[in-house]
Amino acid sequence: MIYLLTIGWWESLLRLLRRLLGRPESESPSEPPSPPAHPPGNQGGPAIPPRRKWTILLYMAGDNGRVFDSPYGKISLMAEMTSAGHVDIEEAQKVGSTDEVAILAQFDTITEGDRTYRLEIRRGGTTMDHVVETIEETNCGDPRTLTDFIVWGMNRRPAEHYMLVIWNHGMGWKDDDIYESVRSVSRATRPLRGTRARPLFRTTGQKIMAIPDPEVRGIAADDTSMDFLTNEELKQAIAEAEAATGQRLDIIGMDACLMAMAEVQYQLRDLAEYMVASQEVEPMAGWPYTQIMGRLTANPDMSPEEFSRVIVEEYLRSYPPPPTRTTPRVTQSAVHLPMMRETGRLIKAFVEAVRQGDGNARLALLDAKQAAFAFDDPEYIDLADFLDLFLQSYRGGDAAIERARELRAHLDPGRGPVVVNVAQGPGYKERAHGISIYFPARELSPFYETLDFVETRWIDLIRWVNRL
Repeated sequence: MIYLLTIGWWESLLRLLRRLLGRPESESPSEPPSPPAHPPGNQGGPAIPPRRKWTILLYMAGDNGRVFDSPYGKISLMAEMTSAGHVDIEEAQKVGSTDEVAILAQFDTITEGDRTYRLEIRRGGTTMDHVVETIEETNCGDPRTLTDFIVWGMNRRPAEHYMLVIWNHGMGWKDDDIYESVRSVSRATRPLRGTRARPLFRTTGQKIMAIPDPEVRGIAADDTSMDFLTNEELKQAIAEAEAATGQRLDIIGMDACLMAMAEVQYQLRDLAEYMVASQEVEPMAGWPYTQIMGRLTANPDMSPEEFSRVIVEEYLRSYPPPPTRTTPRVTQSAVHLPMMRETGRLIKAFVEAVRQGDGNARLALLDAKQAAFAFDDPEYIDLADFLDLFLQSYRGGDAAIERARELRAHLDPGRGPVVVNVAQGPGYKERAHGISIYFPARELSPFYETLDFVETRWIDLIRWVNRL
């Protein structure tokens, strides 16, 4: 009994000393904490995580689906995404991180107390089992939020190769303020149970259009903050992360709609080797993460180009044509981003040549624009299909024809920026070639001048053809 009292008194004294010294209660009273292990050559410094082959960074902007007051009544600007985020995390966790591949995510939600979670996705369990850090509500539309996540992920799991996936609704290059119609009159509310709010999204000028299908992924829009990433901010965020870490992304993936555009690819041309994205809207299921991550973990030595091809291949495979229903409209392409510098040069040469041609050039361009293969946003047309139509109808000067042929040949897979391209649906396989471009019917968005793509003088072609 005396021995037990002595031990109890001693433990009480140690607990008091720990509180005075600020040490946590959980430390063992009899053993000091183990010092961190230091790799050779790093004696006395912080522990350095082992370097993997790949680290995958999923930037999951799931704060969508709120109901807003607006001059048009209660509206929801886009489909709810938090539940889709849980589904995609479940897909990834069927494979999970390995010693060679780390799968990290930052998941901003519309529910669950408006928390943002940082996860290291391992095999099995649920979303919450993979949370390594909970942070206060973030604004996914703030470039600093994206920069912080990239830096955190690269420091947590250093790797030979990195892929960043922007996961959310996408609108192609368009930087129009999708929250303009609700910002001044609304305080966002929770999704209303049993309420069918009219889904809207902002397009160009003064025009507001209804989303044809609420079950598609409409770039990192954040309903709580009423903010979103512009293409200029996306470039800024990635560039600042590279400057902070000294590490360069190998692949930028867009698990979002309409992002495989010349304007977006040109904006990111100096920030990664490859970009994987869709010309068309994506079904809500998005990328098949189980299959994609399964292929990578089975062969972590694959190069960035090989992995880009795998993503495109598995995306198409995940949407097989049903035997009795309409074939799903899906597109996906991998583009070698540094090659977009040459693409921009060829587009500029084409614009200069046709503008110096005879009077038939404008009419041929106008006809080609109107007949070109368009996507869910009718102002987005396939660039190669547009050139094919122009070459079929124009009979003018040799210089314009030659520049058009050079640009068109450059867009064939394997000859220029397009590494691989897949398309499925009526007309898609024949006319969707992997890169879209903006060509409005009449009005020109004032935001177009903010893009790097203005260097190609494509904006001059739009103005000339549309007589703006």
